[in-house]
Amino acid sequence: MYQSGNGITGRGDCEVMICNVAIIGAGSIGNHLAFSCRKLNWNVDVFDSDIKALDRFKDDIYPSRYGIFDKEINLKEMNEFRKSNKNSYDVILIGTPPDTHYSVLVEAVALKPRVIMIEKPLTGPDSNEISNIKEIFDSNPEIVFLCGYNHKVNIATITAEQLINTFIKDGFISLQVHWQESWEGILKAHPWLENHNSSYLGYFERGGGALFEHSHGLDMWLHFSRILELGKVDSVSAIATFEKDEKGNPQYDSSIVLELETTLGFKGKVTQDVTTLPSKKQVEVFTASHRITIGFNDHILGDFVLLNELNSGKEIFNLSAQKTRPFDFDLEIREIERILHALQEHKFVSSPLSGALGLETAQIATASMNSALTGTKIPT
Repeated sequence: MYQSGNGITGRGDCEVMICNVAIIGAGSIGNHLAFSCRKLNWNVDVFDSDIKALDRFKDDIYPSRYGIFDKEINLKEMNEFRKSNKNSYDVILIGTPPDTHYSVLVEAVALKPRVIMIEKPLTGPDSNEISNIKEIFDSNPEIVFLCGYNHKVNIATITAEQLINTFIKDGFISLQVHWQESWEGILKAHPWLENHNSSYLGYFERGGGALFEHSHGLDMWLHFSRILELGKVDSVSAIATFEKDEKGNPQYDSSIVLELETTLGFKGKVTQDVTTLPSKKQVEVFTASHRITIGFNDHILGDFVLLNELNSGKEIFNLSAQKTRPFDFDLEIREIERILHALQEHKFVSSPLSGALGLETAQIATASMNSALTGTKIPT
């Protein structure tokens, strides 16, 4: 189990601890997670059922992104994970395609780690699978479950939350989110794929398409709706453009617009697509007098926060921060480190990455897909 590190520099008030980590999935996300864990000197085992994926991790993805392969990372076939002893790992990170998350989660829970994080989206549009995952969460209270919507723990989001508490909360008018990025941008992170149809990405039922692949957008709307105290989402209406398969059936949504309504009568809008280039990933909050804009991975500004007076157009606040993609995962892993410290001190653990919040996003995404397919408003 984890232990206090010796001779390792601490960050803030926390003493750095050494953790044993299992990462399931040797793809793009698995590489980012491994790199971030190794920055904390954590022990990392990476598992995959595909030997070619493990070879690609070592010989291609990791060295091309980070300069050189870290020989302290152990690459293993998935059957080795199944032979692991209970409590072998403090943290298990699931970075496989969405339609495999539940089956991998079942195996991960059996090892009784302290923390399990599942990459987003938690599932595809499968209500039964959502219920099954919830049952696992509820029946294992000793494990902290997380979902990897990592934009909720970055500096732009935290800064925007502070501005909202100061400027925005009174006189709220609307909350809108755009999460739009073309396949071209997405596939840059997966150069071994021929196209989006070569993986789950091109199939909405597997957790791909604009709604599920870009569910950061919906998740950010839900996050800021909690900050603004808008109430729970109780219905959704969605309009999507579907690309069809050879039989004329919907294969994936290339764009989708969600109209969300809450129990307190507020309405909001989320726009997501896989066609926009350059990408647009923004949250906009409006009051009668102010607008706050939060941007992520902008091709010019990076992550940014802008606060403007509407009448004068005056810019009151401006923050922009250039970053590389791995930094998003650094913050995610540091959030797990914070949670481990809290567990060690027997403190209550609360996190914006909580699995329960990830379940809520999955439930509303599933209702949204049902709305788009049927052309009706769906209760959530």
